[in-house]
Amino acid sequence: QPIVTAAGRRAAEEAIAPDADALYGLMERAGAGVANAVRRLSAGAETLILCGPGNNGGDGYVAARLLGEWGHPVRVAAVEPRSALGQRARAGW
Repeated sequence: QPIVTAAGRRAAEEAIAPDADALYGLMERAGAGVANAVRRLSAGAETLILCGPGNNGGDGYVAARLLGEWGHPVRVAAVEPRSALGQRARAGW
């Protein structure tokens, strides 16, 4: 049994982030969490981030952007984002 269904997750996101800018803020926070974990755990090794077509892929682009800004070696392997938020994150990468 899933803890939260996809519909339940979407409803929770809409409740705390009612518009695209607020949702992008959540994406930034998620990507920053990933980037911080990579920085702690990778011992400076180059990191490959896989980005799918949805918003989780957008989180990956945010993580890759931040890692690059911090001087961490990073590569991205991805498919074209389908969501506007994913496309926005990819443009930032």
